[in-house]
Amino acid sequence: MPKVTVNLNSLRKRLVQEYNALTSEINEGTGKCGYIELHTVNIERQMDDLRNTISTICCSYIEGSEAFADISDDLPEFVDFNPNDY
Repeated sequence: MPKVTVNLNSLRKRLVQEYNALTSEINEGTGKCGYIELHTVNIERQMDDLRNTISTICCSYIEGSEAFADISDDLPEFVDFNPNDY
């Protein structure tokens, strides 16, 4: 079987970028008294991007590897970001 090399560098970088975008939005909405005022439409896309990247990383695996095993069946389900439900 041929050797396959998988490079997850771009996914790891994207994960940090998505986290930073969401964190910046939260920081901008944080008032002096510590409360956070956010417009959900501003963070919905960032939450979706973050969930998609985490899903991609969680569902990546190397067959036969204990260190990078297939854990897709053991993952909890993501809670959808849907502020209209509350």
